Amino acid sequence: MKLMDQMEISPRLFDRRDAEDTGPRTLIAEWLYRSRQERPGAEDTRLFGEPAWDMLLDLYVHQAKGLSTSITGACIGSHAPPTTALRYVELLHDQGWIEKIPDESDRRRSFLALTPTATRRLDRHFDQLLERLAQITPDLFASLSLEKAS
Repeated sequence: MKLMDQMEISPRLFDRRDAEDTGPRTLIAEWLYRSRQERPGAEDTRLFGEPAWDMLLDLYVHQAKGLSTSITGACIGSHAPPTTALRYVELLHDQGWIEKIPDESDRRRSFLALTPTATRRLDRHFDQLLERLAQITPDLFASLSLEKAS
């Protein structure tokens, strides 16, 4: 039985159709991105905001699904004020996490993409998360079953 089949996940956080289109890394990245927005108090970005991480997760998922992300789209996906989000775009670019790709049909617009190095780093991170999940899942579900039985 697949790990995702064993988990009870809110339909808002996970759509099983995604599992057929993308691999487990993308599923975990999407789950992380969506679940961050579901946290209590998430609307207060001063306390819970991580614009750079949200951008990286959003870009990772979009690229895995073959979707392009404009700078404006990445800023919206960061859930940060526009000027803050643009600062993070520049920081991620300067640090080698993302690259800017001019739109051939509209020179006023650019797209963002993860660099190959960033993609490899995120792949390793998601692989580690998946390995940890696989290790704790049997114990986690056993304890949940015991709690429900009590």
